[in-house]
Amino acid sequence: MAVPTSGTLSLEAIAQEALYGTYGSGTITPPIHLYDLVNGGNSAGSGNIYPTVNTACLPNPVTRTVPTITTKPIASITSSTAVSGGTSLVNGVNASDIIAKGIQYSLSSTFSSFTTINAAIVGDGLGSFNSSLTSLNPSTTYYVRAFATNNFGTGYGSVVNFNTLAVPVTGLSWSTTVSNVCNSTPWTISAGNQTIRYDIVDSFNCGGTCSNIQAGTATATIVVGSSAVNLGLDFEGVGEAQNSNFERITFTLNGTQVANANAPGGSLGCVMGPVVKTYTTAPPYVLAANTTHTLVIDFTTADALYHVNAYYEVDLSFS
Repeated sequence: MAVPTSGTLSLEAIAQEALYGTYGSGTITPPIHLYDLVNGGNSAGSGNIYPTVNTACLPNPVTRTVPTITTKPIASITSSTAVSGGTSLVNGVNASDIIAKGIQYSLSSTFSSFTTINAAIVGDGLGSFNSSLTSLNPSTTYYVRAFATNNFGTGYGSVVNFNTLAVPVTGLSWSTTVSNVCNSTPWTISAGNQTIRYDIVDSFNCGGTCSNIQAGTATATIVVGSSAVNLGLDFEGVGEAQNSNFERITFTLNGTQVANANAPGGSLGCVMGPVVKTYTTAPPYVLAANTTHTLVIDFTTADALYHVNAYYEVDLSFS
C-alpha cells in the first residue's frame, strides 16, 4: 500500500514505509523519532535504523547551487611575486552568505597539491578581491584559480597560468650565523634564494622547551649584471605581545640601515601578534649595473621569555 495522499497519517505506518517500502506493513521496534525518519540512521535513539532520504526523489526539490566566480588575470609578475584575485562573484541559489573565498595556486594544472590564500569576507562576501602571491620560485610556471564557498559547496573560476621572471641578477647567495642552543638550524632559505626565514623555538615559560636567547645573522651577496635592477624588500613576523623591546630585527643594505622591526608588546603574557615594522628608507632600492651589494639581516629575541610560534620571514624581489 502506498502512502495515502489525504486523511490522517500513521507515524508507525510511515516508519514501515521508510523501512520496508510498504505503508502499514512490517515490524517496527519503538521508539520512533521524526529526526531519524527525516535524516536517516539512528542518532536520535530510534528502535530502527532508517535509510537516508534521497532528496532528489522528493516532490519539488529545492534548487541548491554553489557560487560562481571569475579568476582575475595575473598582474605585477616578478621573479618571486604576482597578483591575482576574484571578480564577478555571484552567490548560489537559495544559499547563505559567502563563507570563504580566495585563490589557490599550484605547480600542477590539476591542482593535485596547492596553496590557498584566503580573502577577507565583508558583509555578504560578494565583493571582488586581490590576492598577492609571494615566495614564488623564479622562472617557474604556476596555475591559479579563484574560489568561493557557501553552505552548499565551493565554486571555482577558470584556471590561468603564468611564468615568474628569471632573477635579473647574476648572483644571489646567503651566508648565515646562528646563536641558538635550542635550534642549530633556525634559518630556512627558499624561492631561489629570494626568501629567508628564522623560526624561534617556544620559550619554557609558555609551554615550550627553550630557556635561552635566540639570535643569528644572514648576509645576502647580490651581484648585478649589465643592467641596473630594483631590489624589493618585504617581511613579516610574529612576536610577543608582552614587551616591545624583544624579537628585534634590522636590515642593513651596503652599510646603511633601511628597515627594522620589533615585537608588538602590550603586557599580554604568552599572547603573540604581528611585529611592528619600520622602513628607514622605503623600497625599492636601485642597484646599479655591474656592482655587488650586501644586505645584512641581524635578529635576536633579546630575551628567553614569551615566545610561541614566533618567526620572521623575509622576501626579496627584483625588477
